[in-house]
Amino acid sequence: MKFSGIKMRGIKKKLYFALVALIILGTFWYSYEKASSTELHDYIGDEVWYIPAARNVLHRLGIELHYVNKTTNSEGINIVSTGTIIKGYVKVSVLGFEFKRSYTRNVNPQTPPLLSKLGIKLDFIPLNRTQASDFDEIKFKLEPIARKYNYTYYKPYSNFPGVYYEIPKENIESFIGEVKKIDGVEIVKGFRYPDKENIQNYLNTEHPFLGKDIIMLGMLIEDKPIFWRLPGLIEHAIINILVLLATYKIVRSYLASFIALVFSAFDPLLYATSLTGMLDIHVAFLTTLFMYLLISEKYNSSGISIGLAAATKLNGAFPYPIMLIKTLKSKIELKKMFISLFLLPVIGFLIPQIPIIASIGFFPWFSDFVGSFGWHLSYKGSHPANSPFWEWFISLRPFAFHYNPNIFAATDPILMLSMAVFIFAIPYAAIRRKKLLIPFGIFWSTMAFYGLQWLLGGKTQFSFYATPLVPAGAVTLGVMAYDIIKWEYFENSLRMYWEWIKGILIWLWDKIGSFRAFLRNLRG
Repeated sequence: MKFSGIKMRGIKKKLYFALVALIILGTFWYSYEKASSTELHDYIGDEVWYIPAARNVLHRLGIELHYVNKTTNSEGINIVSTGTIIKGYVKVSVLGFEFKRSYTRNVNPQTPPLLSKLGIKLDFIPLNRTQASDFDEIKFKLEPIARKYNYTYYKPYSNFPGVYYEIPKENIESFIGEVKKIDGVEIVKGFRYPDKENIQNYLNTEHPFLGKDIIMLGMLIEDKPIFWRLPGLIEHAIINILVLLATYKIVRSYLASFIALVFSAFDPLLYATSLTGMLDIHVAFLTTLFMYLLISEKYNSSGISIGLAAATKLNGAFPYPIMLIKTLKSKIELKKMFISLFLLPVIGFLIPQIPIIASIGFFPWFSDFVGSFGWHLSYKGSHPANSPFWEWFISLRPFAFHYNPNIFAATDPILMLSMAVFIFAIPYAAIRRKKLLIPFGIFWSTMAFYGLQWLLGGKTQFSFYATPLVPAGAVTLGVMAYDIIKWEYFENSLRMYWEWIKGILIWLWDKIGSFRAFLRNLRG
């Protein structure tokens, strides 16, 4: 009997981990199939900003990308004007230093009141005219060269001076050689640009750069949509594993871990953002890593991970107060506290900025970084999907990344509203499971900073901003649900289901036997 019990527990454990693996691998496979589908073989959502920025930085660094149209065996080439259309200049004054940078897109020429109070001043100096483009003449020179080398696809851009060709691979080097003889053009190999104003020069310096660094890793394989999205797809799978492990560390329960995994793996927001080459899934991955490391009481690693999260998008720093409180309560020596709370986060933030700094220089990057606070705390005009943070609790206005197939950044009201309800239960729950305060605190610290951003003027918010909230919410929900639902409920319910099914099968077998007997009597 003892051997039988041990053997049964081993079988249950194997079935449990088989189901966990099935969920993680199955959701990854499903998402990969969707992300690589023909319908999504183009820019979706805000990929129109982040992907060109990554491509432009790699080009400035001398790294050549490649995109091959498998149907025609042709390689993609963007040919753009070397001139930059300047819309004006912005002068940033901070701590006695002044930086002056040109801007190439229309901006809101106002300094947010908060920056003024902090002693940061932004002076916008618009130009009365922009540089004229002679690219129409260049187009005429390019056309006979492209015909000569049997181009298979052509797309002119209307919002910036450039064209896109796909040239058979065997002719590509000869084509590039002739194009280089034309003055005033620059060749950017890879996938076609979105037709956005001045996108060929856009670097997305209003956000830190690690998110684009991660996207670049996929682009180095090939500059095509599925590889822009591959890092995010992998990160969603890792998020699921970290959520599972973090929950188990808090409560030591397979059931709690499984509940958390379900809410993470099947979350509509994580699913949608993992399908897009945007920043939010990368922030969610790094804040989940931070949460797991902090639960594991690895303070130095937590410091690096929160720095990396902030280096992706500034909302990655929103859970920092939880680390501060946890580290101060740990009573570690002052030197180690300084390293984990300040030195390592700064290093984690700065190292990923090296590619953009190498591309444009330190002071231009720093001036753009300081100026970006004005952008984050400004209202950017009306948008049909504008969704302030309180609307995320009921997924009132999900952001549409794509139609047909429909990809919406919808939050999960069950998870979000549960986190609001748990406010009334967390004091007692935390007495039993103190580490539960970490994921719960990360969720509400992040939400509080979104509220502060809104109050300070950053009233343009979208539903996909909630992506980093999901893993912390899933862990909290898994732990809290465990205290409500016990494993034996599932075990006994499954046994009851089996008894019902067995009873139905026996009844059917009896009916089949009676019917056979009836047929035999008819023959007799």
